[in-house]
Amino acid sequence: MEYEADKYTYKIEWSDEDEAYIAHCLEFPSLAAHGYTPEEALEEIKTVVQESIEWLEEEKEFVPPPLSLRKYKGNLTLRVHPRIHRLLAIKATEEGLSINQYINRIIEININYSALKTRLNEIDRIIKNLNEQITQITNFVSTLNPIYRTNQFENLKYLISDIELSSTYSDSNIWQLPNVPFERHREEKAKIGEEEENYVSDSIGGLDT
Repeated sequence: MEYEADKYTYKIEWSDEDEAYIAHCLEFPSLAAHGYTPEEALEEIKTVVQESIEWLEEEKEFVPPPLSLRKYKGNLTLRVHPRIHRLLAIKATEEGLSINQYINRIIEININYSALKTRLNEIDRIIKNLNEQITQITNFVSTLNPIYRTNQFENLKYLISDIELSSTYSDSNIWQLPNVPFERHREEKAKIGEEEENYVSDSIGGLDT
């Protein structure tokens, strides 16, 4: 029977050591794959599982059936120590349940707690990454503060002066001004001023002729 990788059961965990998500397939415990996102890790492990299934089928080897396709009767034979059996009977009686119902409740609570713990660990990791990014941004901004604190008035003065100086200059390069050194601002301003002065002189000379 040919199985598809999508039918299998997968588990994805973050690995601090690898700095990536590690994906495992429960039916193929020896297989693993990694990715920088949970989605990428899942796609990688599915590819590995599908290739393994095809290889096993070609070699006429046993292919583990997906857990999702297996039939479960819901009956378990559980062997426990007599002391544990007695404690279970006491606890079940206190809860007004049969031993079977009490064991089912314990198992369900434990499974839900495990899933919740995994999710909380993932949320903690995301918050940690966000805090690290905020710290990096804060440190970067703090390196810029002394520059702005020293030059903020002169910066504003020359920017306003350059913006108002020439509409021709404004149309092409106005939004690039903050990236130009202030000395260059002065040179550009002087150059444009000279060009406008020459234009006015030429215009007056033309009127005289």
